[in-house]
Amino acid sequence: MLKPKDNKLMMTTSTTMEDNNKLEILKSKIENVTTAIEEEEITSSSDSSINSKSEEKKKKNTNSFLILFNKLIKPLLFSYAWIPLTIFFLIMSNFEFIAYQCVYNSQEKYESQIGIETLAKLDKIFTLGFFVPYELMTYVYHPLLDFFFAIPYLNHFVFPLFIYPVIICLIIPNFSSMKQLLTRLHHPRKKVKLTTRKLKVYLLSLGAISIFQMILCIISPTAPPWYRTNLIRQHMVNTIFSSSSNLAPSPLTYNVEARFENVDRIIGFSLFHNIYSNGKIKYGSFYSLHVGWSSVILFVEMFVLAGGWTFKKTKNSIMKRTLSIMDDVVPVVAVTNNNDEESCYYERNGLKEEELKDLENQSNQTDNNERQEEEKKKKTWTWSQIFMINYVIWISFAAVYSAHHYLIDCLVGTLLAWIITYVVSLIYKK
Repeated sequence: MLKPKDNKLMMTTSTTMEDNNKLEILKSKIENVTTAIEEEEITSSSDSSINSKSEEKKKKNTNSFLILFNKLIKPLLFSYAWIPLTIFFLIMSNFEFIAYQCVYNSQEKYESQIGIETLAKLDKIFTLGFFVPYELMTYVYHPLLDFFFAIPYLNHFVFPLFIYPVIICLIIPNFSSMKQLLTRLHHPRKKVKLTTRKLKVYLLSLGAISIFQMILCIISPTAPPWYRTNLIRQHMVNTIFSSSSNLAPSPLTYNVEARFENVDRIIGFSLFHNIYSNGKIKYGSFYSLHVGWSSVILFVEMFVLAGGWTFKKTKNSIMKRTLSIMDDVVPVVAVTNNNDEESCYYERNGLKEEELKDLENQSNQTDNNERQEEEKKKKTWTWSQIFMINYVIWISFAAVYSAHHYLIDCLVGTLLAWIITYVVSLIYKK
């Protein structure tokens, strides 16, 4: 039998055990509540940090696009380099109205002004009176040559109006800075170098050479070589069969596409016929815009790429090196053995004045070497220049082979492109 004292002890121990269990339950609940609160705070802080990061990204993106717009797109939109090219396309689209109604009042008066033999005589002067170059090319024929010379003619609008201005003049020179801006690698204090000089020189030169050719088409229209050969063949047939005109056969004449009709016949589709039959300018042989536009690209590559940027870089490198030397030079007072007089010499990282002079001479030698290398680079040809020289020769042969242009058309187009591009590059020199 248990005594009453033992019963009391048992009761007290049971109550203490229950109290301890309750305390543990309360502690666990409190811990759960605190962990939940901490998790909520962490999630809220992470959400806020994510939101702040996203806002920073948006700000960076907006800033980068604003920089691109202000430094690259805005100067192009508000530039006068577009004006001559837009005027050219407006005149070309309304050529029949301007030439037939505004200038000559009728199509017959306009066609009466067409020059036929002048360009052929000038071509004969270049060959010392022996032959006309396009007539000699008519004896050269092969289907592969037709396709070979058709390539630059099909590429006439694609390469000069899209590939060269957009990719070569705009994207490639600004690719590294555009990449820094768009990939958020741009430091806010660093200045981004975005240049539009090359594109402006190209657009203004292209518009100028196009407007001059359009004015010549209106003032003094010139017939292409295929039109001259058609007249000669028709005249020969008429003189031979003058007595019996009923028996006179129809001469072999060229269509508007000239010798490119062979390409249409081989592929079974009237590609060149559709292009030239829809053209509004049929008497604009002098001078060749096919050669002129390609020559503008050539001389832009020569004048703009070979501009005076390299000499400025060498000057900056000399200034940076001399400043870095002078920043680290510290005047030090030392006691010499000559009558205990104080003499001042300069020390740079433990180097004396003589050693500093040697370093300066070495830096000057390296800068001179850099200048010599850069001058050699100026004298050497780039791959783009070599390609464009071959391209201009290619399209010139294509113009004469296809009987669309005389040799004088190609030469004058190249000469005018050289003069115009040189003058425009001086205008945009700064």
